[in-house]
Formats: sequence, structure tokens, C-alpha cells
Amino acid sequence: MAERQGVVAGPQQVAEAIRAIPAFQLGGAFDVTKYKQALAQSRLSQNEFEKELGQDLVRDQFSRGIGIGGDAPERLGKAYVSLLLEQRAGLVVRVPFDRFAGNLPTPDEKQLTAFMDENKRAFSIPELRRFQYVQLDLDTVVQSIKPTDQQLKQAFEQNIADYGGAEQRTIEQALAPDEATAAKVTARLKNGESFAAAAQAELGLTAGDLALGKLTETAYAAQSSPEVAASAFRAKAGETVGPLKSSLGYYLVHIAGVEPPAVSSFEAVRPALTVKVQRELAVDKLYDLSRKLDDDLAAGTTLEEAAKN
Repeated sequence: MAERQGVVAGPQQVAEAIRAIPAFQLGGAFDVTKYKQALAQSRLSQNEFEKELGQDLVRDQFSRGIGIGGDAPERLGKAYVSLLLEQRAGLVVRVPFDRFAGNLPTPDEKQLTAFMDENKRAFSIPELRRFQYVQLDLDTVVQSIKPTDQQLKQAFEQNIADYGGAEQRTIEQALAPDEATAAKVTARLKNGESFAAAAQAELGLTAGDLALGKLTETAYAAQSSPEVAASAFRAKAGETVGPLKSSLGYYLVHIAGVEPPAVSSFEAVRPALTVKVQRELAVDKLYDLSRKLDDDLAAGTTLEEAAKN
């Protein structure tokens, strides 16, 4: 809604907000090394963090703006209501061209030439070009990949948390910018408010902003931090963990549900595992093919020959 109303957070505004975050400061001044270290610890890229921060700024600007309220000037209100209620009656007269075209003289060569010169674009055919291209398509490459049992078993062991029965939890997460705000959310929870209602009231977050879905501890640690994930996976279903201090703020984590481990055998997950490994190997093969194509073209091979190779 904020975007539809033209509310934006520009690069300068995002930069100023980053410089103001205490976790990124050293001796009261912004320190780029601490900034990058904090992002690395949180497993966030700079683009991801700045995009999320920009969205937070937009949400904050918009919610504050509509919270202020205000009345429209009386003249503007009357003008708007008049547009809604006003009705007009009129008369349209259509003069049919074909009734008079027969009386017009046929244009001579000079008139036709002048008209064409004045309207060249209407009588011009746009430039056309023929081109050739080679499409390296992942789905096509996947069909040629046949993973071995050894590759599948290795992938199964490396992803045992996903296929071997790791506990999953339905997690809702809010990140407060400071301890005071986090304390306000906690106070609302103690008064019986739901996690969604408390986060909405103090942070302006919707249920969609909070929901992370089902995650294993390893997957959640990659999104937050190992310490935050460990605390979340020690809690019981229905409990809220936090505030947990981090370099990005204070985490509040609600455990909406707990799904016990469901141990699966290698054979049971073989079909899904095959698709996963196929696509991973296909990405590598696609990269190799693109390099080979570049090498062939650089050596003077025609596009048709390079595509065939």
C-alpha cells in the first residue's frame, strides 16, 4: 500500500539509517568493518539487508503518516463531493465524413507527395534484423543427468537434517531495533496479547512479515544465528523466546508449532533426492557448457558449429 502511494526510501535515507545503528558503530562513529562483520555473522548479504531495511523505513514512514490523521480543507472536500454528485446534460452532433467525401476533388501528385513527406513515419516499415542465439536451458540439461548411487547417498548424508528426521518448527520472528521496543512487545505478550498483535502494535509487522514457515534448527540458524536458533529449539510449542540481542537488533521468536523427527529411509527419499541432485549437477554442467561455448566463439568457431559442439 505504501508503494502504491509513492512512499519510498532512497539510497541516502537507507545509508543514514545504517550509520545510526549502534551495532555498526565504533567510538560513536559508523565503522564499515563492524557493519560487514555483523552481516557475515547474520548470514545476510549487503543487498538483502539494505533491501529489508528500506522496506522497514517505507513501512515506518507510511504507518506514521496515516497515524497522524488530519482533515481535508473544507474547499477541497466540497469540490470532491461536487464531483461525485454533479450531473450534466449535453448534446453531441456527429458530422459523417462520408456524406461529404464525394464532393471533394481528387488530390494531385504534388499534394500526395507533400502529404507523404509530412507523414513519413506512418508510411515507413520499422528496421528489421535477423539474429541467432543459443539457449542453454537448465531443464534440458537436467534430462541428460543420471546421478549415481554414490552421489545420491552422499547427498542424503549431507542433508540428513532434511531427509533423515530432523525436528522442524513453525517459527514466527520479529526483530526489534532496540531493547526498549523489544520490552514493549514482551509486556504486551505478558498481558495476554498474541505474538502477531503485539508485533503489529509495536513494530508495524503483519502476520506475513512474521511467518518463516517450517524450519530445521540448521536452516533457522542460517537465517538468524546459531545462538538464536538454539534458544528457539529449546523452547516448547506456543512459547515466545527473547528478546535475544544480536548485531542487527533484538530477536523475538514465537514457536507456533513443533513437528517431531520423522525418520525416512534412503529408498523412501530417493525420487526427491534424485531431482535435487540432478538440478545441482545440471547447474554445474550448464556453467561448463557456457564456458565451452565462449571458448569456441573466441576461437573463431561459427555460432552454428559452437551450438552443435
